[in-house]
Amino acid sequence: MKFCVWLALTTVITAFVWVAIARTQKWSEKTYRDGVLEGLVTFWDDNGQKQGEDTYLNGTMTSVTEWDESGTQLPR
Repeated sequence: MKFCVWLALTTVITAFVWVAIARTQKWSEKTYRDGVLEGLVTFWDDNGQKQGEDTYLNGTMTSVTEWDESGTQLPR
């Protein structure tokens, strides 16, 4: 498994992580402010479908949303 991380060097750093299995695809997208998670964190499954979203405020998770394989939002 190969990992590639792309960082945009600004005041707010956005990290894009791709996991290469059979092909290159986006696995997660995260935003850091001063080295701490901030805002929306999105995850995708092996098929490229959105799997989950977490929201962070000053490094603390404030909400979680998850979807199943068919795209139905899971209850919280």
